[in-house]
Amino acid sequence: MDHNMSYFGQIKIIDYLNNQAEVTPYGELHVTNPVRIAGGIFDDGQLDTSFYTVTNTNGGTTTVTNAVATLATNTTANGATKLTTAQRARFVAGTINRFYARIYLGDAGTANNVRRWGMLNAAGTDGFYFKLNNTTLSACTLKGGVETINAITTTATLTNMNLYEIDYSQGQINFIINEVVALALLPVLPATNAIQLFGFADNTNSASSTTNVLLNAVQMTVIRFGRVSTQVITSHITTAATTVMKYGPGLLQRVTIGNPASSTSIITLYDNTAGSGTVITAIQGPAQANPVTLEYGLVFSTGLTAVSTGTWDASVIFE
Repeated sequence: MDHNMSYFGQIKIIDYLNNQAEVTPYGELHVTNPVRIAGGIFDDGQLDTSFYTVTNTNGGTTTVTNAVATLATNTTANGATKLTTAQRARFVAGTINRFYARIYLGDAGTANNVRRWGMLNAAGTDGFYFKLNNTTLSACTLKGGVETINAITTTATLTNMNLYEIDYSQGQINFIINEVVALALLPVLPATNAIQLFGFADNTNSASSTTNVLLNAVQMTVIRFGRVSTQVITSHITTAATTVMKYGPGLLQRVTIGNPASSTSIITLYDNTAGSGTVITAIQGPAQANPVTLEYGLVFSTGLTAVSTGTWDASVIFE
């Protein structure tokens, strides 16, 4: 097929963010589906700890009522609360991730209070987010603990429920409010020292404030554009050892066991960069000598480490 004669070879498709659709050399339109990789909705009057974690300080609280997560400082000085996605959003080169949140505030800004929502690493030193400091709304990047504040303008009424989005890749960050770009950053150098981040929102009073300030989140999700399947990596285990297989998020696809020497031999896989912490699975050598393949398809967030006992012929296959 002559791609210059195809429909998609002649027509340009551009969305409201000025993103242009792509085609293959054969005139076929590239199509990607959004995939949720962290966070979700709030429902049933309970905070689902499989999807979110909460950190409260000096009387701050996060509660869920009627499908809304409410972050409240309450009336204690230095009151603070932070809501974080339990999963770290894996970033795959060549794709785009999006922070997606519907948020409404109880006011248009309060003195001696800071509210933020966006993406952040576990140490709190790197990320990008919207920030309402007193009555000033801005778009911020954080790199190695150093914050860069970018002024933005918006017609959104902060006391209403608004849609806040941050599209990010390693070369561009777009801050979007109600489907209007508030700021597009094309940094010369990376804007952060980390790209695999957690979705978060926090609400913090200063020492001089005892005002109960609210941040209400109806939804806080991180999605990837496109269901990505990367080239797998294989780690072969033969002896008793602790083996760090990957640093950062990934996908455990399967484990193939060739010929365990003993049915008492065990491999434990951890979501960590050490042989401890959250267990993904523990595998005991089968009594039979025939090869066995165990399918998983399980996401890990921090890393992948195997602790093995005994003698093995096992292959761990992961992304």
